[in-house]
Amino acid sequence: MHVPGHRREDGKIYQGNRLADKTAKRVAKEIRIQSALIPAKGNPADSYMKDEPPYLPDDVKLAHLVKAQKNDRVYVTATGQVVVPAKIMRAILETEHYKCHWGAEALVKFLKNEVISNQMLTMAKRVNATCPTCVKIIP
Repeated sequence: MHVPGHRREDGKIYQGNRLADKTAKRVAKEIRIQSALIPAKGNPADSYMKDEPPYLPDDVKLAHLVKAQKNDRVYVTATGQVVVPAKIMRAILETEHYKCHWGAEALVKFLKNEVISNQMLTMAKRVNATCPTCVKIIP
């Protein structure tokens, strides 16, 4: 804020005001770059299912229940979800949980867009219960 009494060119306050104005104009013209962490797009099951996964009868039953079609090696639903065997799903849940220590419901909600498996929520709760960091924070 400029005070009329501080507008004399020989005063220190005037010089300070001029310096503040110049600095503000220079900073306003600078280009600033802001970085952000953006989650990588991609199915979390891809790295675990390079070969044909070992589907158990329960997994095949789930695939038929959600009307998934088998492509070269995996079952995929009409919405693009990959049907994942329970053994692989456990590994996916652990990997995704250790990235940010989400709760079971949030983790399943996050993964549901990409993958589906039998007893996902139950497995996610077990992963949370066995996570040393989460056990310390939420006993």
